[in-house]
Amino acid sequence: MVAARAISQALLWLLATATCMFALDQLAREQLRAQLDGVASERLGMRLQSTSPHRWSGKVPTDIVAKRVFSTATFEFKDDGLHFRVGQDPAAVGLVISGNIDLLSHSTLTIDIASSSPARVSLLVRESLDEPVCASEARPVPAGPSELEFDISRIQWRCANSARSAPRQAAMLRLQFEGAANTEHIFRSAQLNLRSTLAVADLAGHAAPLLPAPGDEPAFERELQRLVADPARPHPTLLQLPLDARVEQVLVARDHILEAMPETIIVPKGDLASVSERAVAWSSSSPPASWLPWLGVTLLAAVLMLLRLRPPFNPRLRAALELAGVMGVPLGLILGNQIGDNLSPPLLAVAAITFVFALSLLFGAAPALPGSRLLVRGWSVALLSIAIASSLSLLLGDGITHFDLPTSAEGARYLAWATAQQFLICVIVAGRIEILCRNRRAAILGAAVLFALLHAPNAMLMQLTFVGGLIWTWNWQRHRALPANIVAHALCGILLTLSLPPHWLYSAEVSARYFLIGPS
Repeated sequence: MVAARAISQALLWLLATATCMFALDQLAREQLRAQLDGVASERLGMRLQSTSPHRWSGKVPTDIVAKRVFSTATFEFKDDGLHFRVGQDPAAVGLVISGNIDLLSHSTLTIDIASSSPARVSLLVRESLDEPVCASEARPVPAGPSELEFDISRIQWRCANSARSAPRQAAMLRLQFEGAANTEHIFRSAQLNLRSTLAVADLAGHAAPLLPAPGDEPAFERELQRLVADPARPHPTLLQLPLDARVEQVLVARDHILEAMPETIIVPKGDLASVSERAVAWSSSSPPASWLPWLGVTLLAAVLMLLRLRPPFNPRLRAALELAGVMGVPLGLILGNQIGDNLSPPLLAVAAITFVFALSLLFGAAPALPGSRLLVRGWSVALLSIAIASSLSLLLGDGITHFDLPTSAEGARYLAWATAQQFLICVIVAGRIEILCRNRRAAILGAAVLFALLHAPNAMLMQLTFVGGLIWTWNWQRHRALPANIVAHALCGILLTLSLPPHWLYSAEVSARYFLIGPS
């Protein structure tokens, strides 16, 4: 009877673990579909309303590469634009772009500037970041405010490779200013204007070829090359992509498509009708008022402070509220794809407030220190997770690892990040789930799931962190082996992210950062 009960519990545990692994994979697939649908709807909506996706403001530092003007030390972002002075050497303003720009999709580039004296401006373009620079003919800039227009099809280019024709796409786009020394310029804005528009009536009959599944790589590449070579294909191209492959394979296929045909509108197979409906209803939205995010930060700080100073007397209610306070906002931001390329000050403030609240929960409820024998056993369990990570690196890499030793700074960052996550998941989260469920196995499973969700929508990383979370949470519950867990977590993270191909884990990126063009 006892043996049968143990077997049944083990089977239930395995079933629950397998269900969680499957659910995490499905979550990643749904988030990928939602992201592709959202981008396609926005791009189609812009086409329907003749709105350019490529607009830059001199008032917004994140629109400018490196948030500075190259070849001059005198520049400043003001309310009316980017102010800078040209010295003896030409000054260049780099325009931030996401992915490559299909120049054939655009008719003109308009630039709104003001100069203190006559000058000249030209365009600097690279078709890819390892290609030589192509420079356009210089256009005269009169003194005072002016709006210049470059006709993309008529620009005369000078490329470092003299045999090269005019660039068809741009991976780098800069405005180069030259003229008399000490000339002051104000860069206000720039915009690429679409060559042709798309009417709602044309949308239903718009060609949208269906590519083969990314898992069938030879067929996929053949059809992609056929489309690239087709002179009659529209710019930009609208096509459908099956999602019946691993999430990582689909993202690699997306990147290959956008590298070969920049600004292609990629619609998941079967979603063309719904994407078209959303595109018709699309409208450009104004950014929220600058004070609104800070209001949310203030409310969050007030709620967490109240919870810490006046917690409920009921232990289970207190555990539930503290768990929500620690995990609610981080999970909401990650699962809602709110963490992008640039971390805003309000977002950093939210992270700091949540972390301080989590640390405050350690006071008054410190765990018992482990004995020396348990420390030894705890390290053996931690070494098991390192062995699993090593085996996965060898198996997934076909027996070949591409491991590069991390620098001391990288190692310190991994160790600090592992320390924060182990404190959060083992000490804070697992303990409160156990109070809620009154079941240690449920606490292990629940903590591992939450740990994995913190890495959404990175499919492979979620599954790997789920397995690691199971091992490390069990090790914490059994041995209180926090130092061993921290070291194992850091070593596993370094081993997997640096030894596996970059496009598998995308450098362990999460949230919206995971969907950025190409592996980071």
